[in-house]
Amino acid sequence: RRCVQENDLVEAIVGLPTDMFYNTGIATYVWILSNKKPAERKGRVQLVDASSFWQKMDKRVGSKRKQMSDSHIATVTRLFGNFTEAELVTVFDATGQTLGGPQLITSTDNAPTAPEGGKLKRVPISRIFRNEEFGYTAITVERPLKDEAGKPVLGAKGKHKGKPQPDSSLRDTDNVPLDEG
Repeated sequence: RRCVQENDLVEAIVGLPTDMFYNTGIATYVWILSNKKPAERKGRVQLVDASSFWQKMDKRVGSKRKQMSDSHIATVTRLFGNFTEAELVTVFDATGQTLGGPQLITSTDNAPTAPEGGKLKRVPISRIFRNEEFGYTAITVERPLKDEAGKPVLGAKGKHKGKPQPDSSLRDTDNVPLDEG
């Protein structure tokens, strides 16, 4: 995964609904890879959450009980093809009742407004991130091993001769995001 990310090969990752494949109840993801990314996609990765895009199968086969309809597939394909961010917006009135079903709103659409005393529930469906936001550098912090007097213990032979010995019980690791120094 690190190699494909560092070489900017990932265009998008699409999260599919669970229970779509025979005897596999785990979440499944489709990685869309390309070594010829268009200019607007370079250095970026699109995440699409299609886990809510499903319908029940007419006849269940083992643990396979969900499927994506043609309209679900078309929605995911449109989001990927347009390289746009989107969210599902549900409008609630003042009593908490929904006013219609959730609406898919892209970054170019006008979002609905909440009625007096009502509210909007927004669920991200498609997001675009910079490659750097997916990785980190692991930094190991060593502290010296100390004797009873509190002085650092020095190595006696080999490449550690004369150098402070690390205390493995005090070793710490910190993950620093790639976009930070």
